[in-house]
Amino acid sequence: MDNKELNKLITYLEENTRADKVSGIEFIDPRNFKEKVRGKQNYVVFGRRGAGKSTLLKTLNKYDKSLTIYVNLEDYKDITFPNIIIKVLVTFYREISRKLNNEKSFFKKRNYFKTRKLVTKIKKHVLSLNTKLVEPDSYKERKKQTKKSSSEDSVGASTNPISVKSMYSSSLEFESEYSWEIDKLNELKTSIDFNKNIINEIVQFTGRQLILILDDFYFIPRDIQPFLLDYFHRLSKSNDFYLKIGTIKHRSHLYFQSNKSYIGMELNADVYDIDLDYTLDKWNELKKFKRKLLDTAINSSGAKFDIDSVFNEQSFNQLCIASGGVPRDFLVLFIKSCQLINENKMRITVPEVREIAIQNFINKKNALAKDSTDESNILELYINYLRDFVFKQRRTNVFLIENDSLNKNDKIKNVIRELVDLRFIHIIDNNTSAAPSDGKRYSAYLLDVSLYDNGRPRNFKEVEPDIQTNRQGVRGAPRVTTNKLNELHL
Repeated sequence: MDNKELNKLITYLEENTRADKVSGIEFIDPRNFKEKVRGKQNYVVFGRRGAGKSTLLKTLNKYDKSLTIYVNLEDYKDITFPNIIIKVLVTFYREISRKLNNEKSFFKKRNYFKTRKLVTKIKKHVLSLNTKLVEPDSYKERKKQTKKSSSEDSVGASTNPISVKSMYSSSLEFESEYSWEIDKLNELKTSIDFNKNIINEIVQFTGRQLILILDDFYFIPRDIQPFLLDYFHRLSKSNDFYLKIGTIKHRSHLYFQSNKSYIGMELNADVYDIDLDYTLDKWNELKKFKRKLLDTAINSSGAKFDIDSVFNEQSFNQLCIASGGVPRDFLVLFIKSCQLINENKMRITVPEVREIAIQNFINKKNALAKDSTDESNILELYINYLRDFVFKQRRTNVFLIENDSLNKNDKIKNVIRELVDLRFIHIIDNNTSAAPSDGKRYSAYLLDVSLYDNGRPRNFKEVEPDIQTNRQGVRGAPRVTTNKLNELHL
């Protein structure tokens, strides 16, 4: 194997695995999601960090039947509500103005003055939005008004032919004061029709559908998420204007219903979902997808490289397990593994893949602190308990939780879901029995390889997530009770 070709591939991957909208790796699409997300419908794209949400949403920029505006909400995560609505509107309109100016040739010369008129109108609206941005969320406005009144009287005697007349004048002042409360959110709501009219004008002028991408939506505080969506959902109604949202499923609050009305966007009614996660319960599909992901990267890089020259079946399987099904984690682990190759070492072993995954634990822990500030303490308690009980005491990587008891405890269920989203544990079967059987149904989870303490653990039974061949190994896994997990909250 030529190390120059391998280094060429590594350089390409390092340059194109950044977690942002300019990542250059092509979206691998065996489930036809690129065509689906282009549809004239609102879509929310679910996936764990590194699953490819931004990469999929980025493909909309190449769709010539739409005018696509991208907003990364991580940039606005510290902005209060309702100012975040204004910030998104400002970014949205500024980008539209920029694209209209850059595409004057697209709209032909005869539309030059129409373009300029529309851009001027949008810019004027942006100025008013920026003015509103610096105003307090609510304030009282007072106005004083003074009125004056005057009168004239005449007193006199008249004889003929001489008359005498005396004039007296007087004036009164009346002062009145008015006060009313200005609420920024109410003003934004009352401006919905105005914004809808501008959006419709843009759609009519360009002849293209308008798409607003709200990426990294989960960075917005959960309590304001439905309110933010609700505002832009109103703008999309009766317009050729669609929302495409990228987020993590169990860290998102899209909709809630109050006594008076509903707020946000209801799944399968106002918005439809696309789930990018390749979980380990679809083991054979996952391995095929990861192989295709690498083949595509190799072709794009121009490197002459054979995967099988570095990884055998066991080490490649370990790479898939260690990545937890997440494409970016898979590519990062692949890069780190290939950097071990030199003139004296031509193959990657299973323990080496594990050691690299263990080194990645600190990055996952930092992501936990960044993404789950409020829940980080309880999440770390769960991680430490599961590692101690499953890996250190029971010397395996699989555990079971009984479904009924889990579903009855939202507090524990939400933490387990969060750990799956953060890639510390992975679901491999959501409906299995235990051995020996007790008549109950369980979910089986796999510990992430980063929770191992070394690459060659002794007296350790690692269960691969292939349910067809390892059914007994999964059924015989240790059981984690909700009673024990509940103690961690005390």
